[in-house]
Amino acid sequence: MARPSARTKDLATWLETRLAELAPGANLPTDAQLARAWSLSASTVKRVLSHYRDRGMLERIQGKGTFKPPGRPHLPCSTERHPSSVRALAENLQSLVYAGKYAYGEQLPSIKFMCLQYKLAPATVVAAYRQLADMQLLTKIGKSFYVGTSELFQQGVRKRREVVCYYGAGDDFTDMFNRNELAPAYRKMERELLRFGYVLKHDTLGNAKKNIRISTRTGRLPAGIILAHLSAGSFEMLRSTIDRMYRKAVSPPRCLVVGPYVARFNRNISFVNEGQTTTARFRACAQFIHRKGFKTVSLILDQSAWPHTHALVCLKLRTALATLYGEGLRFRFAVLPSQRRMSRAAFMDKEFSYYAPLHASNLTGGVSRTQIEKEMVVCASMGQVLKRLEHGKGHVWVFANDACAEQAYTWLRDSGIRIPEDMSIIGLENNPRYFSLGITSVTKDFDTMGCSMAHAIIGDIPLARTSSGALQTYGLVLERQTT
Repeated sequence: MARPSARTKDLATWLETRLAELAPGANLPTDAQLARAWSLSASTVKRVLSHYRDRGMLERIQGKGTFKPPGRPHLPCSTERHPSSVRALAENLQSLVYAGKYAYGEQLPSIKFMCLQYKLAPATVVAAYRQLADMQLLTKIGKSFYVGTSELFQQGVRKRREVVCYYGAGDDFTDMFNRNELAPAYRKMERELLRFGYVLKHDTLGNAKKNIRISTRTGRLPAGIILAHLSAGSFEMLRSTIDRMYRKAVSPPRCLVVGPYVARFNRNISFVNEGQTTTARFRACAQFIHRKGFKTVSLILDQSAWPHTHALVCLKLRTALATLYGEGLRFRFAVLPSQRRMSRAAFMDKEFSYYAPLHASNLTGGVSRTQIEKEMVVCASMGQVLKRLEHGKGHVWVFANDACAEQAYTWLRDSGIRIPEDMSIIGLENNPRYFSLGITSVTKDFDTMGCSMAHAIIGDIPLARTSSGALQTYGLVLERQTT
């Protein structure tokens, strides 16, 4: 049986959380809405819902929809004591390993801790650990279990292997490891590679084609190749060279491609699509907002601070919220354009001109331009934004720029509005400059991303992937004092 995808597991997790919150008899979203929200096929959604129906956790009535059963308790956990407890615990731990939540080489929690955590017998936990060890996911050393195969713990006697990283934004690697949006993930990737006996060699993308050709001809290929910050043009330029390497080489290196326009062009290549990392962050933000029960959400973008961020990309948050809330949410979008004196119509013309109609529709979740304009305000200053947005209990302001969040925090405090008692603030940058304010932040899970990128090169364990084949990325919520 094929391993469930990360999105399928995300849907299952959301369903269990939602069923615990809903009153008996309450409606769930339609199959079509769930399929759009998690980018799954209708048949996959039907299979997941049927699984919970068979367990008595929900009811499905043709022509009426899906409901939480009236007068029946929600089953809180799939690892309750029953004959499948070993399998359920093993599958849960397996998904955490695939997602990078347990680092490779890390000791798993003790048997006693797992017994208390899941209310299971020691024999059940030991059996689940042994099942994962038989799958080559764990290694037993003494009385403890560690993530990884036995080869992992012999790395100290191996010769260090070379991985070549070609960077597509010039020869200044300070940019890659300090200023690039994915810089924390790159740093985590390098540390993980070093820990496993790999050394990272850096070069510019302009030398990639020549070097790969020479290495293919001489047979002196590195253990891995990383193509970082790859543009669409560079992607096409290297396609034939990399395909030829995989055809000719007896033992070709593992390859990782990172870029804004990356699609899988060879099944041997792992890739990270930067657009999907942004989607993961907005999805995590939407799930957090829904869990906190906010009824009005205002998203604020200052394009002068994020000059390469288009407003339509930020509307991924609206799409994720609409799936979770349906019609029960009020959404507002405030924009400070890079050209401050601009009408709303001119701004929308400019934004839609960047994308083909189909791509724009995907970004907006199929919402019409007319509806977006009704929800949007275009302002020339942050002062105008603060005066025009609604605030009060049940309201949350989400800022793409933490500097704007700081201005809003100060303005609300000076106006006598308490945070988070009267309203809440979320930032999307996690800028250390504003940590003293305690602003709740939703960012990309760079540690998990970097770990997955490194092990795509090492090739020692299966990794969670999206339906398009990209490495699965996640958002990370850092809840502080403003929510």
